[in-house]
Amino acid sequence: MQKQDALLIFPPVALNMRMPEMGLPQISAWLKSRGKTSKVLDLNIIFLSEWIKTKETDEILFRRWKARSPEFKKLCPKHSFSQEYAEMEHVKQINYIRSYTPLLNPDNSSWQLNDIIQKAYEKDELFEKFYCKYLAPEADTSKLIGFELMNHEQLPAVLYFARRIKEDFPGKTIAAGGPWATASQSALPKWQPLFSLIDFVCLYAGEKTIEAAIDFTNGKCKKEDIPSIVWQENGTVRENKLSPFPDLSKTPMPDYSDLPLRLYPKQCLPARNSSGCVWGKCIFCYHCFPRNKYNERNTEQTALEMKALADKHNLRRFSMADLAIPSHQLAELAKNLIKIKANVTWESLTRADMAFSENFTKLLYLSGCRQLFVGVEIDDPEERQRLKKGIKEGNFEKMLESCMKSGLRLDAFLLNYPGISEEKLNESMRYFEKLKENSNGTLSLVIADFELGRASNSIQYLDFFGITLPENIDTDVRSFSLPFNTNKPWKKIFL
Repeated sequence: MQKQDALLIFPPVALNMRMPEMGLPQISAWLKSRGKTSKVLDLNIIFLSEWIKTKETDEILFRRWKARSPEFKKLCPKHSFSQEYAEMEHVKQINYIRSYTPLLNPDNSSWQLNDIIQKAYEKDELFEKFYCKYLAPEADTSKLIGFELMNHEQLPAVLYFARRIKEDFPGKTIAAGGPWATASQSALPKWQPLFSLIDFVCLYAGEKTIEAAIDFTNGKCKKEDIPSIVWQENGTVRENKLSPFPDLSKTPMPDYSDLPLRLYPKQCLPARNSSGCVWGKCIFCYHCFPRNKYNERNTEQTALEMKALADKHNLRRFSMADLAIPSHQLAELAKNLIKIKANVTWESLTRADMAFSENFTKLLYLSGCRQLFVGVEIDDPEERQRLKKGIKEGNFEKMLESCMKSGLRLDAFLLNYPGISEEKLNESMRYFEKLKENSNGTLSLVIADFELGRASNSIQYLDFFGITLPENIDTDVRSFSLPFNTNKPWKKIFL
């Protein structure tokens, strides 16, 4: 196989990923613009769309399922994987993902780092056969192998594959990055065992980090010269200086050419106009890392990029990867898409921080926008103020009315969080259900349980949510969904 400077891998198992992930194609494009070579390998979509369908895998999963406890089988009553999960309505989809994902990983309930590492050294029939067929043939094509993790449920596969790569191909440099890695930043100094399998962990944006890491593998710099990494030396975990974020106006168009786009359940490409969150103050949010300051680029550049990607890949549907595009940027993006006749459809997260007018939503529709996602959290202005949402009373309702008149679909996120009484939550759900009934199909509701992120805003507001943490929290790898206890009224909706 053709050699390259870096092999960039999106690993299994991430059932919530129904379309291509943007991070690795963005890094790959950056490297190529800097004279480096790279290949992006989405092992997750191969695992879920090809590998899991084979008779051999079905037999492995049956043996795995049969060996699990009766309690596990109540939550996961079938060993076979349902591709239909991708089209399920939200609540059923989330419950299916949470019940089935544990079957694809080694039997584990603690998510303690040492337990995960121990499992990585045990032969796993499912991971082993997948490694031999799909990863081993690729692993010798590069000195640097980087894994991107969106969540902790990908960690067992990453550590298993890292161990096997080190056994079969001594001398490879293995890196782990992505949102999960950055969310784990505060715990990494206590995670010395992790560095027996991972050479370094990348924090925040990976473009400049991987570029420098390639120089390291070629003997052109030392490990301490690689920006934004955490690594271990003589038993001590070290953290290098964080590099400035790449200028969004100077980053090249993501390169999706390595990905099997036909395999994704959602035939859609991600695009991005900003990084960080324009608001960033919601006290429950686990998407805003401490250093994720808001930065945006010219919407003309974004529009041209979307058109170029659509023309190149013959996919004309886009999902904006921004945490929340503010209204002024939505309008400018729409104008530029119309101006260049992009002929695309798109969807975006935004905020109900202004009362959208009918003229505004018609502009969005004319540009190809078909769906907006907005966090409302609760139908109670005082509660929203306590959550620091920054939404004025009545804005969402006016937004919904304008979307109805213009043909835009609106998805509203509601939050079930510690401290919200069951009565108040039910009242809020009834209110939004009534809005939904009167919306002529415009409004959909997405209900989420509160989750505690290690780097989240909520970690600074534990008293607000009545949260106490278990003693072994420092070595728990669930950095986006840490276990906790609360003395406030709270009943989970999901598994």
